[in-house]
Amino acid sequence: MAIDDLSTIDASKENWCIVAKVNRLWLSPSLYGSKLPFSMDMILMDEKGCKIHASVRKTLIYRFQSLLSEGRVYQISFFGVGESGRDFRPTSHPFKINFDIHTSVRLVPNKTIDLSPYNFVPISDIMFKDLDTSFLIDVIGILTGASAEQEFEKDGGKQKRITIELDQDVARVECAFFGKYADEVVGYLGSADATNAVVVVSCVKVKPFKGKTSLQNVYGATKVIFNPLIEEAAPLRTRFLESHDSAVHVISPLQDSARKTTPEDDFLKQNDGKTIEQLKDLAEKSYCVVLGTVKYIADGMDWYYPACKCSKKVYPADGMYFCEPCNRHVVSPAHKYRLQLRVMDSKDTATFVIFDQEATALLNKSCAVMLETTGSDPLAIPTEILNLIDRTFLFKIEVGNSFPSKFEKSYRVKKLCADQKIINQFRAAMTFLPNGSDPFPWMDPPISGTRSEASSSGIAKDLNADFVDAGVGAKTVVQTGKDDDLSSTTPITSPTNDAVSVIRPLKAQMESIQDLRSQKLKGLHSEIVAAVAEHCGGDASSVSARENRAVVVVAVDDDDGTQDSPLAKRPSPAEADLKMVGKRRF
Repeated sequence: MAIDDLSTIDASKENWCIVAKVNRLWLSPSLYGSKLPFSMDMILMDEKGCKIHASVRKTLIYRFQSLLSEGRVYQISFFGVGESGRDFRPTSHPFKINFDIHTSVRLVPNKTIDLSPYNFVPISDIMFKDLDTSFLIDVIGILTGASAEQEFEKDGGKQKRITIELDQDVARVECAFFGKYADEVVGYLGSADATNAVVVVSCVKVKPFKGKTSLQNVYGATKVIFNPLIEEAAPLRTRFLESHDSAVHVISPLQDSARKTTPEDDFLKQNDGKTIEQLKDLAEKSYCVVLGTVKYIADGMDWYYPACKCSKKVYPADGMYFCEPCNRHVVSPAHKYRLQLRVMDSKDTATFVIFDQEATALLNKSCAVMLETTGSDPLAIPTEILNLIDRTFLFKIEVGNSFPSKFEKSYRVKKLCADQKIINQFRAAMTFLPNGSDPFPWMDPPISGTRSEASSSGIAKDLNADFVDAGVGAKTVVQTGKDDDLSSTTPITSPTNDAVSVIRPLKAQMESIQDLRSQKLKGLHSEIVAAVAEHCGGDASSVSARENRAVVVVAVDDDDGTQDSPLAKRPSPAEADLKMVGKRRF
């Protein structure tokens, strides 16, 4: 059988035969916590230096694992060919090899391919050029910095992390290692030969984040080699030492990578403050901080959702659930938070969405435990969530990653802060409004355990009264969440004297308008009952007894300010069962 070059492999035929060296071989772990690997993967290279990704699915690993070894040359035939993945590409070849049950693997004795297994990408290209981040790359550099080892929670367990810095001809890049890779790096840093060490990181992923580019290991695929015996190592170390005065370069601590971000960093230093009005004008993907008060929480099943292990929503199918991103059925989905909050400042309102991790930290209770408190009604919103209404937070918002809503786009909340000290510092530092004005002018430092005379929800209603008085009309609706709840012990800030002088007249004006509306409704109601009784040949008491089965929609006024008669459209005798009289909007 004729031998084919790797560069010619495509989907045009089925019978391929290649001779190639196994440059890299690894077991890819399962994404769902299974002890069995997801696949066995390889990078193959032929005599011309062309490389291609080859994969063995998990059900066939037992057949090929003992036949293949890294660094040896094989003749491989009768395999499938498919397109290379879009998000995970160990090589630049547009196709990949898929082993099947009929694939033949035969060791070629006394055959060597003495080409470098690496295709090093210059660190300057990584940092300053727009690389395709779907490809795994190889990098070489001098170890110049390392962070402290860190631990964090992930999937119910603890995960280790360490970051090192590599130097290559003045250009530098940071590379983060997790799990067993972190243990390997920590072990080497404690050795005697870590000074001026040359490090090769093979099959590593480029990770741009917040305008900064770094590298990160890929589980199984990445390989770290310290002081490798390759021809590129010695010249690199020589150039590095010539550019430094000392022959021994001490590894520097990476302070930024080792230091944990504080709430002050997140909400006061690293991200710009915005009003909701300004938030809606932002288009580019970024982060900002918004100060707002929760006024409404979406009810029904909108506060949680059934989820796959990948955290995506699953849908009922075939008596189970189905996850579209994973393309698999889920028997027992987990439940995760998805709180949709209507948040208000003095400029505008918007819908903020808080997902499971942030909501669990905020409520100090998992979604599964929270559902147990709802009893037999899973649609009921628990009290702990309802208590968020009228509370003020700093929201760290992810801009450019909005979610569909019935009325307008919504914004994902990455973090929240209820620390009054940080909130006050945020307000004091506001310079993004005209003349340095504050979007919460009624907020003074809080008085512990008390509630202000004009609560935040009361202020919202006062503003609504102002809108009505200004001629907006009855069609203007402002949702303000709960009414004043004087039994609440939630601390609320007090209004300033100037704000109180404006609010009190508005509140009195609103109460007067509500009294007039109530009187009009009572009069119109009596007129309707009497007129319908006359029309139907009964008396007013019999009509009143049937009101629970009737639907009557009344208009106080039209847009032009003229009052309609409730009997403007009388039903015929055949329609005497009170369907609808004078349908108008109130």
